[in-house]
Formats: sequence, C-alpha cells, structure tokens
Amino acid sequence: MRTIALQSVALLFLILLIWSSESCAQTVPAPPAPETNRGTNTPSVQPFLATPPTAMAASSLVSGYDYISPLMSFFSASGQSSSSVELSAYYQSPSRSRLLEVPEMFGDYRRSGPFIELTPLTGLLPKLTTEIPYSGTFSGLKVAENNHALPADRFWFAYNSFNDAIDVATDDSFGLTPTSRSLALDRFVIASEILLDDGATSLELRMPFSSSFRASAIAGMGMDATPYSITGENVGNLNLILKRLLYGNESVALSYGLGLELPTGNSGEITYGDLRVKLDSGAVHLVPFLAMTRRSDRWFGHVFTQLDVATHGDPLRTTLDGVSPLTRVGRINQPPLLSIDIGNGFWLIPKSNEGFGLAVTSELHYTVPLGGDDSFVVADVSGIAGFNTSISPRYEVWNSTVGLQFDFPGDWSVRPAVVLPLRSERAFDVEYILQVNRSF
Repeated sequence: MRTIALQSVALLFLILLIWSSESCAQTVPAPPAPETNRGTNTPSVQPFLATPPTAMAASSLVSGYDYISPLMSFFSASGQSSSSVELSAYYQSPSRSRLLEVPEMFGDYRRSGPFIELTPLTGLLPKLTTEIPYSGTFSGLKVAENNHALPADRFWFAYNSFNDAIDVATDDSFGLTPTSRSLALDRFVIASEILLDDGATSLELRMPFSSSFRASAIAGMGMDATPYSITGENVGNLNLILKRLLYGNESVALSYGLGLELPTGNSGEITYGDLRVKLDSGAVHLVPFLAMTRRSDRWFGHVFTQLDVATHGDPLRTTLDGVSPLTRVGRINQPPLLSIDIGNGFWLIPKSNEGFGLAVTSELHYTVPLGGDDSFVVADVSGIAGFNTSISPRYEVWNSTVGLQFDFPGDWSVRPAVVLPLRSERAFDVEYILQVNRSF
C-alpha cells in the first residue's frame, strides 16, 4: 500500500508539472508589437501597471499577465522566467484577481495521537486504553486546510468540532464489565498570511487552541475501585507555512513550499491509581508540499500533496509506583505521513461586483504512514504501561468534505462544512467546520 502511495504521489507531481508546462506553452505567447495611439507616437500602456515594462521586459517571451518562476522556466516553452516588472504586472493584473476569488480548500485534519494501555498489577483492576490527548492531537499541520495555491494577504479564524475523537475503554479483566466511551474535541485556529517578495511568496502563521480536555471516572468494583483521569491543556503547536509561487495565470496557479510545526504546545497526562504517564510536545515537524489551484468559468479545484516528517520524537515520562517523580523513559516517534487532498467546486452564484457570492465544494483527503509506529512497554511492580502495543494511531485515513462558501462585501467569507470518514480507521466520527476569512 505504501509503495503504491509513493508511486501515486510521484505520478501526481509529474502530471502537475506537465499540466502547468502545457498551460505555460498555451497561454504565454510572444508579446505583440507596441500599439501607438491614433494621431501620436506615444505607445499605449496597460492601465493597471504602476510603471511601463522596460524594453528588455517588452522583448521577453513572458506575458505581463502570467508569472513564471526561475524554477518553472525549465518546464516552459520559452525557457525564460518572469522579470520583476512582469511579476509586478501579474500581481496587479485581473488575471491574478480572478484566480484569487476561488474559495480555499476546507481540509479535514486531526492527527491521531499515540495510544497507551495501563495495567495495574495490584488489586483486581481492568486494563485502561486511551489516546494521550497532548497538543499534537489537535495541532498537526495540514497545509491544505483553508488554503489556496496563490500566495495572498489574508486573515482567518476556524472552529472545528470533532465528535467521538478520544476513545477511553476498560477491558473485562477479572470478569469485570468492560466500558467504552468516546469524547469530543473542540479546536480553534487563528491565522494570518502575508505577502513577501512582490507577491511571489507568502508566510502564513497558524496558532491552534483547543478546549481544555478533562475526563475522569472509576474503574473496578468494591474495595478495588480506583479513579483515573485523562487531561490535556489548550495551547497547541505553532504552525508556519512558507509558500512560493511557481507559475500563475488567470486560470491556474502552481506553488510549493515548506511548513513547520513547532513544539509550543502543552502536555497530555493520564493517571490511573499509582500509574502516571505524561507526554510532552517536543518534535519539530517539517512539511514540504506542492499545491495547485485551477479555475474554468464557474468551476474550480485544488490539489495539495504534503509529507509530514517529525525530526525526532515527543518526550515521554512515567512513574508506575505512585511515589517516584516522573522519569523520562524515551521518545515516541511519528512515522512520515503522506497526504493527498483533492477538491472541486462550483459557483452557484458567481461573486458579484458588490462582493456577494455562493459556492459549493466537495473534497477527498487521503493520509497514509510511510513507516511503522514506535511500540514499547514500561513495567514496574505496580503496573505496566504499553505504548501503541495493540492499537496503533489512526494515521491511514480517507475523509470526505462537503462545504459552502458565502461571500460578503468587504472581502469577507463565511464557510461551513462537514467532514465524514470513509473507512473504519478514523480519528473522529464526524467533524464540523466553520471558517471565517478576510482578504486584503
């Protein structure tokens, strides 16, 4: 399955490059000779240009309505990249404005955290199994979330509600009745993207938060009944995305970049009698990506693909006797995760000059691990803690998203959506999304 996934993404990269190359060849003609105004010898100048192109720019094979980066020029028919004047022309052109109207992709993401099994060796107590709710469970970086291939100036806010996200279960040890429950997880994101390098590059900052997670109950019966608690705080890992435009015209944009997930978030902690486990956020995630946005009249679409690589693991600390302080026992490493996101949409009501519009989108999201999970056991006279031993994090998932975008004057948009898993391996049962965007 992973070999097929790697072959598929390699083929996708090739198709995107060929597609964009063909677009360059078809939409970048040699510029016409300058026209003269009737009755004068003064050349006409396109009204959106701050300054007219230089003679060198005018002789270029790159149109002022298109942008070709130095890297993309190797795949273009002309073999030339855009000058700074032509970049400025594209940035101010109706071509870019028209493509920038395409609604962003919604996304689907919640990265599942490691699973722990706590087995007390004193008393007649059942084994407790749950996911560790640390910051990585709600702040994993998915570049496709509320994103577009074109760099832009914008601010956005999002709310995600994941139903049945954190599972907590006890088994039937000693003839006890097994229990199982699933708990919801609420997530909030504040984000801002700013343009750099005359509009060819952007830097986006995302700060995720969650509602503080608290779950507690009693396991066992009679004199052996023991309380347990599962806690997670609300500060997530800071996300940074550097995006660079490869090619852009009025109908297609191709970009690439690098995302960073920095370990600024809180720990997750589980206590079960004398057994205590704490997982800290410590891994830096590198997320290279490739993105494409396309528009054809009322139709539009996106393709994103990314690779999430954790540079090292998240520190794990335990104490299993109820007396000793928490001691680091190792790190839990996440395998590289490959994600492919495809979306299509249609303007039900095209965006008007007053700013009103309505669009509908549908998306398909696939994530697969490219390696195995860390799995190990820590034991003491009072109990055993097993990590990813019988249950692995739910990394390989298929999700489907359906949403609407309502456009309002002032470049505001309100975007509700719902996400449904398409297979039994899932990080939630249903996700509700509300995104509010403001473009500048």
